[in-house]
Amino acid sequence: MADPNLEIRPDFTSEPYDGIRHVMADATGETHQQVAECLAEAWDIEHNTCIDAWNHQQEEERQVEERKQQEERN
Repeated sequence: MADPNLEIRPDFTSEPYDGIRHVMADATGETHQQVAECLAEAWDIEHNTCIDAWNHQQEEERQVEERKQQEERN
């Protein structure tokens, strides 16, 4: 798994996201800007969850390595 801390939020106002913004704006009655903000918020929530999981995994791996080194010294 790649470090999610290095990921950059997509620009949901950019052209590649026009289609999804149109669909969501038509379905919800929100503006394209509101839809882009909603997409950004959803991305941030998912991204933060990934970062938390990554940090937890890194800490577990660090602890395993530390125990391994202690056992090798004993």
